[in-house]
Amino acid sequence: MKVSVRALFEKSGIRCIRKDDEGVSHPARIAYVTGSTVDAARLLGRSNEAMKSGEGDPDVTYGAIVSVSRGADGASSGRVFTPGEYAPFYIDVAGKEMCLSAAGMLPLREEMVALTRKGDTLDKDQAKALEGIQEIFEMVASAPDTDRFPAGLIAQSYLASMVDAFGEVDMPIDEEGFVRKSRADLLRARIGMLDARHPDGISSARPLRDLLSAAGIEVGESGVGAEIRSPAMARINEEAIRRIVLANERMCRDVFGAMTATPVGELSAAMIPLDSLDQLRTNKSNRKLSGEWIEQVGARAKKITQSGMPGYRFEMDVFSEDGRDYLTISDNVGQKNNVAFVYSWPTAERIPVMDVDAGRVLNVSPEEDPGEDEIERLSQVLGQLEAVNLTDMDQDIERVRFD
Repeated sequence: MKVSVRALFEKSGIRCIRKDDEGVSHPARIAYVTGSTVDAARLLGRSNEAMKSGEGDPDVTYGAIVSVSRGADGASSGRVFTPGEYAPFYIDVAGKEMCLSAAGMLPLREEMVALTRKGDTLDKDQAKALEGIQEIFEMVASAPDTDRFPAGLIAQSYLASMVDAFGEVDMPIDEEGFVRKSRADLLRARIGMLDARHPDGISSARPLRDLLSAAGIEVGESGVGAEIRSPAMARINEEAIRRIVLANERMCRDVFGAMTATPVGELSAAMIPLDSLDQLRTNKSNRKLSGEWIEQVGARAKKITQSGMPGYRFEMDVFSEDGRDYLTISDNVGQKNNVAFVYSWPTAERIPVMDVDAGRVLNVSPEEDPGEDEIERLSQVLGQLEAVNLTDMDQDIERVRFD
């Protein structure tokens, strides 16, 4: 699209410096291309003929940076940087020179937000920078198309949303994986909005029994593995399995309460033969989760259960598959009876972040990177649902009567 550079700078220009290859600073101005800045430039153009866009103005896209700067010879030059591209422009914030582009956008935003929280007032250029970055992040997060935006910009946009919701968090997954995970979640959310019962919808979760059955482990309606026949276990049912956790307030709060918003009394639960646990670990090894949040809940659970029983052994694994998280517990008490326990909840109800000793960590594991093939599959599913939805709408319109 065309936009008047002159009008853009008049309404939304940010005074800053450009650093050349030798690190020498030069006076400069930039403007972020956003819905607000373009609208302001066009409004100015409607009231001022000299501010209308013309043939000499560049084509730009939303999220881009338009710049102009002086060189060592005093001549001015302009350039348009694509969304997420590094542009060597810096602004002073609290005595620090901070980059206005690429990977510098999120740290700059956080620095300026921190100032406002302390009661400081941003100057005119800082305020324009914060407003522009925020609008870009919101735009990208709502439409994380890797054909339009680089992965780094998408990741920063998602992280900005996360920081707004939860504060600073550590991310136990690399940037590209985080972007793919976030894109997959967004696609699943849109699928769920069109068809709440679709298996790819974000709120869809297969029953625990079905997941165990797929691993070759049969569990009855009672929640007890079909192979368990001990008379001592005759009265065990799913409710009794949940009561084992409900009896321990710390396990409810510090372990399950840190992992899921599902109340312990509403968890899916199963008791399976001990050798079936080994079978599950083998068959679902690619669905086993790792990361700091898993280590944290494991350490908490061990501390809670071992505190009153010398020689007590405790093993815990967490898996995630088909919209459901499930946690397996094996201890020496269960091992004596040749059983292990499985507790499960919808992944959509997983707690997003966890408090750890060093701060807060995102409850996501590297194994949850869906990969580009899964992104493509989900995109096709969404496209098919949208097409069906549009067809249904057309049919409804045709049925409208005007007599």
